[in-house]
Amino acid sequence: MGASRLREIENLPQFAEKQWLNRIAHCRDNAAVLGFLVERAVLGVFIQQGSVFAGTEFDKPLLQQKFMGRIPELPPANTRPVIYIPTMYNYEGVDAILATRPKVKKAEESQAIVVGIQITIAKSHSESEAAFMGAWEAWHEMMGCDKTEFRFLWVVKDLAPDWETSWTEIPQKCVTLRGRQRVVHPAYKRRYVTIMDFHDGVGEKLRTACMGYSD
Repeated sequence: MGASRLREIENLPQFAEKQWLNRIAHCRDNAAVLGFLVERAVLGVFIQQGSVFAGTEFDKPLLQQKFMGRIPELPPANTRPVIYIPTMYNYEGVDAILATRPKVKKAEESQAIVVGIQITIAKSHSESEAAFMGAWEAWHEMMGCDKTEFRFLWVVKDLAPDWETSWTEIPQKCVTLRGRQRVVHPAYKRRYVTIMDFHDGVGEKLRTACMGYSD
């Protein structure tokens, strides 16, 4: 309850400011606090600047909307991309969701874009993609478009040898139950970016913390 309440009232953009970034460098003895501050700083950068790493549609300041429960109540307007911030702890394997509904001409098919964001400094990773993509139908319905393009962006401390920094196509997955085929998740795109490449200010402070910096 306390963690959820904190997420409701916190001012995320301030975590991307200098005074909070400096605190990252002093967290060498507390991995939990370090991970929390890095996560919130990255989200603050998303809100303030957006990021081309999520796609050119999101390379601009984003409108922040916090939500309780599993899915937000309202889709983004057609004028500005949104970053949805769940207040629920350990929500569906992601730290935030970017969404936009670009304007189209009346004769064209409408298409939304939804991007799951997972930020981590840990070496091991949970099944975040599966957890998030398991809710694809609810997100598609909420966006209210003919089609929804899904993406998944990992923001990580270090890259593993097989992690691609460019978009990789993940094929649709289906299962057959009682003779009927069900879509587990549609095709989507995945990519990885290091925290240093995402934002060198956050990356430098994280590197300092990992080197054991102290006054």
